[in-house]
Parts: sequence; C-alpha cells; structure tokens
Amino acid sequence: MAHGERALAPARELLDRHGVAYAQHIERGEEATTIERIARRIKADQILIGSTRMPPLARLFRRSVATKLMEIASVSVEVVAGDRASALER
Repeated sequence: MAHGERALAPARELLDRHGVAYAQHIERGEEATTIERIARRIKADQILIGSTRMPPLARLFRRSVATKLMEIASVSVEVVAGDRASALER
C-alpha cells in the first residue's frame, strides 16, 4: 500500500462507517497548491480542510496549509479546527 493510501485509510474508514460518499485524489506536490489545482480540475464548489490548533506564537513562524489555501483558492475554503498540536509539532 502506498504512503498516500495509508495516510487516507483512517478517513476512508470513518466515511465508510457513516455512509458518506467521497472521492479520493492522491497526488504529489506542495500541499496548498496541489489541493487548489485538484479543486479547479474537479470543479469543486468548496474546499473543506482540517487544521491543527497551533499556539499563536507558532502560527507567526509557520504558515499552515489552510492559511495558504485560503489565500490562493478560487472557491471558498472552510477550515475545521482539530486537536491541539502535539508538543513535537509546537
């Protein structure tokens, strides 16, 4: 199983368990520009993305994928707050 398949496995299992329809797209590249490119290609109306809760100081030095995506996307981007960042990520 490829890295992308393994990374998406928990999300697929959750969506399958709750009967949510989805399509997966696995591509390489810088995260925000790749997501935006796929959204344009599939003519998405909206992009939904999760975000790790980072402390304010950490956000000053590290732009999140969600922040970059909101700047470049041609459709609306909804960001869903996730868990707090681990000590390693902070």
